[in-house]
Amino acid sequence: MSVDAKMAAKNAFSYYSDLVEKDANVRVEEVDFSPGDHCWIITLGIRRTMSTGIGGALFGVEVDYKTFYIDVDTGNVQKMKIREIKK
Repeated sequence: MSVDAKMAAKNAFSYYSDLVEKDANVRVEEVDFSPGDHCWIITLGIRRTMSTGIGGALFGVEVDYKTFYIDVDTGNVQKMKIREIKK
């Protein structure tokens, strides 16, 4: 059975939710296929509301990115990596 991009993204989200943070504000940022690695490469953006200023009156959003390598045959996560974004 071959896993499509939609299922790979669901598996990445499920893996992250089970392993790290259950109620995270997560969305799919990138989807790619690597024939050499025989896997889907899924990048998720995890958003966190940050309070700033005196008394936390002002809010900002911080986004962390995680990249998941999903085996195309099994749908299993092979690895999860931090995705650095240059600002």
